[in-house]
Amino acid sequence: MKRLAIFVLSLLWVLGACAPTTQIMPAPVSPAIATSSPTPTNTFTTTPTETPTASTPALAPHRPGGSVPGGASVTPLPTIPTFTPTFDVSTIVTVTPAPQAECPEEKPLLLPNLTNTQNFPIDTQEVLDSLNNGISISAIANAVNPPGFNPIISLEDVTGDNVSELLLINSEPIYHLYIYTCFRGKYTLHFPEIGYFGFDTEIIDVKDLNSNGIPEILLTHRGCSGNGCYSIYILEWNGNEFQVLNSNSQYGEGMDGLETVEIKDLSNDGIFEILMTGGVPALGAYIIDPPWRLETKTLTWDGEVFVVKSIQYESSQFRFQAVQDGDRATSIGNFGKAIKSYQEAIFNDDLEWWSKKRQTDTIIKLGNEGYSALGTPAPGSSDTTEYPHLAAYAPTTASYSSTSYKDRN
Repeated sequence: MKRLAIFVLSLLWVLGACAPTTQIMPAPVSPAIATSSPTPTNTFTTTPTETPTASTPALAPHRPGGSVPGGASVTPLPTIPTFTPTFDVSTIVTVTPAPQAECPEEKPLLLPNLTNTQNFPIDTQEVLDSLNNGISISAIANAVNPPGFNPIISLEDVTGDNVSELLLINSEPIYHLYIYTCFRGKYTLHFPEIGYFGFDTEIIDVKDLNSNGIPEILLTHRGCSGNGCYSIYILEWNGNEFQVLNSNSQYGEGMDGLETVEIKDLSNDGIFEILMTGGVPALGAYIIDPPWRLETKTLTWDGEVFVVKSIQYESSQFRFQAVQDGDRATSIGNFGKAIKSYQEAIFNDDLEWWSKKRQTDTIIKLGNEGYSALGTPAPGSSDTTEYPHLAAYAPTTASYSSTSYKDRN
């Protein structure tokens, strides 16, 4: 019995010595690293929590002003700033003012000796040579500009360097714009490329229209006789040349019968709009397709060029004109104005009628009476079918405009 017990104990000792040992290692814990997104987004994420492991006890929530049990500390995640997105409609890029130009040294006692100073054309090369020889731009302007007439030469800072340049309107026989700028002690002649094809060219104003620190030259050019074929050009110095800031760089923004040009800051944002009013041609063109109405075309800066923002006609005289106003407003998505115009066509009893027969009679009257008949159509006989047709058309189109207006609002 004693030998049996010794045998069993010996067997257990042998088996224990041969068994492999197992070592339990704690799972490695990577420290939590909080990174903040450089750009705040609207993506919602769940609140991060620490995952407990066998070797790391779970941490209790941190109590403000207190400590975390167990001696551990928690570094709070950085606060992501919030902001309200905004959209800047003007997106103005301001140009750094150019350093003051270095011009030739002026010789006050030296006077210009130009050919044909009282008659066009002026020799533009003579002007350039005179400037580079030290004759002042004011002396040249005094010698060239005729008394009592619009100045042929203007002195304006058109490069943004606080030094006046010389702007010359010259006839060859079409009136062209020449600009003399100085750089590194020498004058250079610039000839902006626009659609010169007719008669007068005139500088309306020099003003920083798009608020970028560089003045623009607002120019009109008349390409036809009478009062037709006017164009507006906006020129700006880009550091090397004068570029055209019209959407159509060759022909500018045209209008027959241009009467006024106004510069206004309509939205009070420091960027100016250009308002052109006209649209009624001279008798030779007026007689082709009466009646005509004055229109005001508004040009606005879109960040790159000046574009037509709107065209506003004077009040309707004839019923069909109110319908035309409604159609124009509908075409550009101004449904509120469209509805108002269509309602005017239906309910305004002061609007006159119009017909092909009345147009023909008016053309004959204009041919016989000339300018005295402008704006006074021939009386003719009333067309009894016009109102039912227009009144039927207007509600149908107004219904579409009303539906679109409600969809947008």
